[in-house]
Amino acid sequence: MRFITLAAVAALLVACSPPSNNQQSDAPAPDAPIIAACNDVAPDLTQAVTLGDDVAVVAAVADLRGGRVAPGVYDLITGSRLGGAAGWQGARAVALQVSESEAGTMFDWASTPAGGGEAERWSAGFIDAPQGHLTFVCGRSGGADVVFTAEANGLRLQLPEENGAGSLYLVFSRRS
Repeated sequence: MRFITLAAVAALLVACSPPSNNQQSDAPAPDAPIIAACNDVAPDLTQAVTLGDDVAVVAAVADLRGGRVAPGVYDLITGSRLGGAAGWQGARAVALQVSESEAGTMFDWASTPAGGGEAERWSAGFIDAPQGHLTFVCGRSGGADVVFTAEANGLRLQLPEENGAGSLYLVFSRRS
């Protein structure tokens, strides 16, 4: 009986021991970044937009009245910085996918530099009443109140910057 117990303990110790240096491990190195994509939205690189600093946009923002945002993919067609927002520099292609499920409405964002490169992505749950609100689930954290107008084939959105300095006024057109 004692022999069986010792054999079982020895087997457990071998199984729990770290691999020796001459064994290959499939696990990433401890310092290797783990990259998880929030979504698979593909921006249309032929529709890259450079943000403007248009003062006339302030009047348009005051007229954002909400509405039902139809599911689909929307491409950014114009954008402006408001209230000291930094936004992005240079041209970027931006796509916003809106989807609905039993869990609610989701916004999936992807933004890619005009010359190509790594996309910036985030996903958020969207509530449209009584005021628009995003609850980020990937790519950004926390939440943000948004002002928007849903149109037949478009979406106008005032989105606060992640750092809280100003916002972006973005006009999207729905892909056909």
